[in-house]
Amino acid sequence: MQRNGTTLIVAILGARDQWGDTKHLLEYGFDNFDSLKAPSLPAGKATSSEQQVGVRGDRLSALGAPSAEKDLAQPTDGFILQVGSFRERARAEILLRQINEKGFDAFVEQTIVKPSETAYRVRLGPYRELVAAQETAQEILSKSGHRVMILPIQAAQSSRGDPS
Repeated sequence: MQRNGTTLIVAILGARDQWGDTKHLLEYGFDNFDSLKAPSLPAGKATSSEQQVGVRGDRLSALGAPSAEKDLAQPTDGFILQVGSFRERARAEILLRQINEKGFDAFVEQTIVKPSETAYRVRLGPYRELVAAQETAQEILSKSGHRVMILPIQAAQSSRGDPS
């Protein structure tokens, strides 16, 4: 779909409401396009084999429950890498194995999306410095071909227990 010179393509797999999910994704993409796109490199910096890894503009709540694989205290600041998010734990674990086989220390984090819906996110980190997160994201991209989201962490001290 195209709007104001921006073209977005949506791929939906296993959706319960294909048209509704597509509509919501497109609306979100157009409304947040500037904050979601990867920052551009200065002229002459990128080669054809390099791809820029960007930082998600929104803040990540630290309320997600870590899985048994990596039960860490939630950091108050820094960055975390997200390689994928799935409705089925088995699919997340397949990606987890692939990333771990490439030499990265990833984990699966279970998160409640809605009262009746759970997501399983394949993540790495936390990283105190943005540069370290970007370097790891670039390394994952070059070794596995997976594009990684870099998400800032913000500890939600005042809203603990409130998933919103």
